[in-house]
Amino acid sequence: MKRCSLLVKLALLLCVAITIVFAPPSSLAYMAASSNTLHNSFRVVYLPPQDFSVPVQIQKSIINLGKDGIGPGGFEFQLLNVDTGEVTAATTAGDGRATINLPFTAEDVGKTYHYSLYEMNTGRKHVSYDEKIYNISITPVLNEVHELSAEFVMDGTPVTEITAKFANKYYVPIPLPDTGDHSHPLLWLAMLVFSSAGLALNARRRRISGG
Repeated sequence: MKRCSLLVKLALLLCVAITIVFAPPSSLAYMAASSNTLHNSFRVVYLPPQDFSVPVQIQKSIINLGKDGIGPGGFEFQLLNVDTGEVTAATTAGDGRATINLPFTAEDVGKTYHYSLYEMNTGRKHVSYDEKIYNISITPVLNEVHELSAEFVMDGTPVTEITAKFANKYYVPIPLPDTGDHSHPLLWLAMLVFSSAGLALNARRRRISGG
């Protein structure tokens, strides 16, 4: 009986030895690791949100009232930062569009910036300029995926983008026809006065001679 028990033990030891010899390294590593205390090595890496810019879009149109017309390009605009007094200028392209990009960073989150957008009256001949002034508020925020975005308000109304529209009028008046009389009007007035005075004097002399 003892001899049988000894043989069983020897057989088990032989199986263990064979398993260790022929087992793959990954299995041995797993068995070694499972015998040690498990440690959580996962770490959260914080990545700050990237900077972004807000486009302020300008759309210029021209209402041509006369025979001749002009295009919407070449008109100048200014964006005033009401808080700092800084001014950014832009000029419309041939299609009447212009864009001012305002940069923001993570440090701007939670702050509200106020701007005024208006057209510059550069005195272009026969042009009536749009006197509209847009009041714009921009508040940078972090969205649900930890990215920078912004909330916009134009003239007291929340909007999803900033687009300001301006319209100018262009009109060339029709010149008056040339009558051919280039004399000065004051000369005609003087002649009229002298003629009236002469007629009055002549009538007085007739009354005197007739009396």
